[in-house]
Amino acid sequence: MGSQAAWRQFGLRNMKIKSVLAAALLVCHVVCQAGTLPREPEADNGEYLLDVVTNAYAREWRDIWDAGDNRFRFRMGSNSVEQWFIEEELKFSTDLSTRLRLRYHHARFLRNSSEQISTDTFEFEGKFYRDNFLSVFATPTRLKGENSIGVMLQNRHAVNRFTILFVEFPQFLRNFSERNKNGSDSLLSIFTDKPLRLGLDVRERLGPNVWLRLAGEYVPAFEMADEIIATGQTIPREQVTAKGIGGWLEYVLNSERPRCEQTATGLDLGYRREQSTRLPVAPTLVPEVVRDHPTVPTIRPAPRLLDMEFDGDLYDRGRDDSVDVWLERRIRAEPYARVTLSPRYSLQARLRLEERRIEWQSNGGERHAIETDYVVPALGLRIRLGSRLKSIVEVGFAAEFRKRRERVNDSALRTAHNDHRLYFAYDYVFGSSKIIRITEAIELDSEDRGQFRIHDHGFLQMIFGF
Repeated sequence: MGSQAAWRQFGLRNMKIKSVLAAALLVCHVVCQAGTLPREPEADNGEYLLDVVTNAYAREWRDIWDAGDNRFRFRMGSNSVEQWFIEEELKFSTDLSTRLRLRYHHARFLRNSSEQISTDTFEFEGKFYRDNFLSVFATPTRLKGENSIGVMLQNRHAVNRFTILFVEFPQFLRNFSERNKNGSDSLLSIFTDKPLRLGLDVRERLGPNVWLRLAGEYVPAFEMADEIIATGQTIPREQVTAKGIGGWLEYVLNSERPRCEQTATGLDLGYRREQSTRLPVAPTLVPEVVRDHPTVPTIRPAPRLLDMEFDGDLYDRGRDDSVDVWLERRIRAEPYARVTLSPRYSLQARLRLEERRIEWQSNGGERHAIETDYVVPALGLRIRLGSRLKSIVEVGFAAEFRKRRERVNDSALRTAHNDHRLYFAYDYVFGSSKIIRITEAIELDSEDRGQFRIHDHGFLQMIFGF
């Protein structure tokens, strides 16, 4: 009997060893076959999406931002002991004449080492008939080849009620800049089919108590190539396309009350898809200098749509010439509710559901995918203090349930990760459009507590109208 038990124990130990070896072989296989793996947001911050939800702007802050032309908002938080998560936006407008107006929008998003966006957009808007406007806009950058221009047609009844159609020409000077620049480059990265962006942005009141925001963009397929300076030969490189849509629908029960006392429910949605396909070229036609010069086009969402949170540049692609097809997809849904119990007390709840998927195929035929599913619930109680109700304290709970699957052909490695936290926030209301918020998160998972004990992450938010 003792020998049978020993053999049974040995067999179980053997099975565990085989499972660990199989997982290690799968990871090794992915790395060896596909070059560097994509760098995911969790590489910088293991609680990335939980932080995004904890540090999300309150719904009344969104209304404050949309209600005026002259606004500044800022939020930051701790990604790690080395990095901050920073977002800042500034917009203002001024009349140049009775029919001409200048608008300016600045955005800087430093969310992780892969998702870093900084844009400045100037828009000259002319009124041509009643509530209809025609605009020309430009997004200048240090590198002339990355500048963008566009045209916008809008119907606007108020600052926060509009319908906008726009056409943008991203990097419209790239070919000119590449072919006429000074330097010792032996080849140039140019467009053979130039990119074009078509966009829509709508914010409207559908009834006494219903508000809608819907925004989307579509970038038809365009092609990039490498042009060899010495011979003038053009080698097809990649075909790229992108599309995204985002928005929200909100029902306000008592819209006649101040924002902070309204009871409301709504749904946020977001979708983004990017695909890059390497164009087939006979290997004998591709010089070695081109093989060593991979081109990865960057497709940023239109600056005016950045706040819709459907931007897809979440991953450092970390790829090389061995990749033939690259696909990123992100889907998000977030139902929420805010219930006012009294002028001093209110409850708010939200549930963020998100799916991210990266797929790529090597030129050896290997198919790879990383799929990550998130469920992030959050519940908070807000208490307004003092006779003038200028101080607000919020006590809440948030959690993240994450499942990840890494696949190579028909083999898969599955992992799961859960995080839980309490958070305490303090808001001070300087005026109807001027608020500062400080948040402290408390780690509830004892196994995740490090040198900072129960302290998890801290956050700061500000919004000012002027």
